[in-house]
Amino acid sequence: MQSETAIKMVELLGGSAVPMGSDEVYTSLQSHLIQGSENNEFVLYTAGHGGVAKYYSYDEHTRVPDIMIMNDATKEQLTAEQKKAIKEAAAASTAFEIKAFAKAVDEEKNVAQKEYGVQFNKVENTPFRKAVAPLHEAFKNDPVYKRLYQMIQEKGAQGI
Repeated sequence: MQSETAIKMVELLGGSAVPMGSDEVYTSLQSHLIQGSENNEFVLYTAGHGGVAKYYSYDEHTRVPDIMIMNDATKEQLTAEQKKAIKEAAAASTAFEIKAFAKAVDEEKNVAQKEYGVQFNKVENTPFRKAVAPLHEAFKNDPVYKRLYQMIQEKGAQGI
């Protein structure tokens, strides 16, 4: 990804980041310009990356949260009932999305294994988590992102 945080993460993991658009990743893997990429399972079959990348490892060095946001001025115009309805709808849609996403990932993995012979690896994630710890420290101590970081960590601890 073409982001300062993603580049720093790859460097902390001992790699050399090569930021590029997702449309360039397949040919870059195929030509060995890059030796790996970071992506979700949907690139394996849907985008065809399983044809040139036969291994997919779950090292859990990142977790990207989905966050619902609302303008403060808009929020202040809502009634208590409306705020409650939004929170309930967000909770219900989150539960639905988790199940739907897991099902879609399983389907993608099955097809990638059958069509391309992709192997999925669960690896010990402690070394990866330790390597990217400086990023956590930076966000944890940043006055702008500190509260958001704390909220994400709290939700993660709850399994959300």
